[in-house]
Amino acid sequence: MEAKFKVINTVISELEKGYVIEVGILGEQASSIHKVENEKGELVMPKQPLTNAFIGAVHEYGSISRNIPERSFLRTPLASRVPLLIKANVDTLVQYLATGRFKKWLEGMAIKAENVVREAFHTSGWGSWKDLKPATIRRRKKGKNGGSPLPLLDTGQLSDSITSRVVTNED
Repeated sequence: MEAKFKVINTVISELEKGYVIEVGILGEQASSIHKVENEKGELVMPKQPLTNAFIGAVHEYGSISRNIPERSFLRTPLASRVPLLIKANVDTLVQYLATGRFKKWLEGMAIKAENVVREAFHTSGWGSWKDLKPATIRRRKKGKNGGSPLPLLDTGQLSDSITSRVVTNED
């Protein structure tokens, strides 16, 4: 009986730590300047520098003034796929909670959530994102690598800026 109480106390202790998974354009990645391709196909600093976080926000929510449609690479993919990830990993969740390794389990889930976001980039939001305009595709084809016809994948800078971390309410 005493062993069961120890496990229950361990679970309660782990849950009281208030861990949170953050997934997105975090830390240094957020303030990194998003480079643009010049006429030679080289990535260079733009005349008006924009950060990865700014570019990400414009695409995540869309911009009427810039005529950019919403292409949610964070909110929609995570809301639709993370519950499935949790369900598929609930057995290990119980094991990790009971042994005081809940943070380790969350770190694994954070990596899986990053992969969900990357999958959204490579599938155009599982086919839900508006296609690129023909002029954008033509401009991209002139680039050094021939450019991607998929939205948000031309240079890979935005998708490469996605990271995750597990923090507590106190962090």
